[in-house]
Amino acid sequence: MNLGASYNRVLHPTIAVTLVIGLALSAYLYSHRKNQFCSPGFIQTKTRCCAPGQFLQDGACRGSPHSCPAGFQLENPKSAGCFAQNKRVLISGGSVSLGPTDWDSAEVVKSRQITVKSFLIDSHEVTAQRYAQCISSGLCPPVDPATESGLPLTGIEPVTAQSFCAHAGGRLPTSDEWTFAAMGQNARRYPWGAHGLVCRRAVYGLANGPCGIGGVSPEWAGARPSGATKDGIYNLAGNVSEMTLSSSRDIALMGGNFRSQSAASLKSWAMLSEGASDEIGFRCAYDIQP
Repeated sequence: MNLGASYNRVLHPTIAVTLVIGLALSAYLYSHRKNQFCSPGFIQTKTRCCAPGQFLQDGACRGSPHSCPAGFQLENPKSAGCFAQNKRVLISGGSVSLGPTDWDSAEVVKSRQITVKSFLIDSHEVTAQRYAQCISSGLCPPVDPATESGLPLTGIEPVTAQSFCAHAGGRLPTSDEWTFAAMGQNARRYPWGAHGLVCRRAVYGLANGPCGIGGVSPEWAGARPSGATKDGIYNLAGNVSEMTLSSSRDIALMGGNFRSQSAASLKSWAMLSEGASDEIGFRCAYDIQP
């Protein structure tokens, strides 16, 4: 009897089964990691990151939080949820070369040099909570309130965004300023670096994948801290497309949004925009006073 041949006939199927199980487990773990988009301190639901004690209903985080994740404050009343405290971040002036970096951008972005002076920019998108304070002060016109105070303010016209920024002592950023804040002088492909577009860094693909199915709203401003720039600016890729002023003073959208599905839509391209949408928000920039 050939023991070696007999052993091989038994061993080969065993190895095959082991390999299949191993590959399946690896695929599951990869998919599981990829779909873990919430940061520590959040409770992950189907398409949203909610605070402990909340639950997802009609696309919104409902209920009173037991606590807020790091970097967030509890709104009063508690049922409004948590919100991130905005800061003004200094961007030192400089220049960066903007141009196509790969096949998906060659026909979208034209090579050019961006040069900006030093300026300040909001660390987060303007939230419903922040705008509500402006309404309470009598400086901003009322808008339909968001159900969650920490969500970016959306569904408004550019004139309303410009008015808010003016009352805050600022203005909408120019497209070049926004791009420079996202890219830095090292021309980063994404706000956090050259690679690593994953669901835990950018709020995108929540409606039809790859980060979720059925998503109907953006995420709380600042809910993807691992996708921030080294200067501490959040959500420059995804969540809501942001209003900026182009060189011709038209409104240009930057940064993609929670429905974006491709990597190209999350890079620093701009397109002209009209009207209001639940995909469009804004942040303010500020001139540095002498």
